[in-house]
Amino acid sequence: MCAWSHARLAYYTSAPSWRIWKQTTNETFGVLSGPSAERKDPQDSEHPELPESIEKTLAADYQRKAAGEEDNAALPSTIFADFELCPVTPLHAGAMKSVCIESAKNITVDKSGYVPR
Repeated sequence: MCAWSHARLAYYTSAPSWRIWKQTTNETFGVLSGPSAERKDPQDSEHPELPESIEKTLAADYQRKAAGEEDNAALPSTIFADFELCPVTPLHAGAMKSVCIESAKNITVDKSGYVPR
């Protein structure tokens, strides 16, 4: 069952690369492509399908950073949004849960330069 949540989406250097952090519960979720994804990618945990609204936001932010010749232009920015999250795997206590992002709205880019590792 999918649910909406205000959270942070950030890129990490370990798998799963994209993670959602729900501020209200302090839970972290690994982002994967959804079960209905067109592409089947063995490296899904490194580059899952993201909603078009997120892809466009990240692309525009990359262009902004590249034009300003920022040192971290290649690293995706952290974003905050209202995400529609759907579980991809069964939820197990104590384990990182896997979700897909069905949609996102109210997207803002954290321009502080903070990049979780």
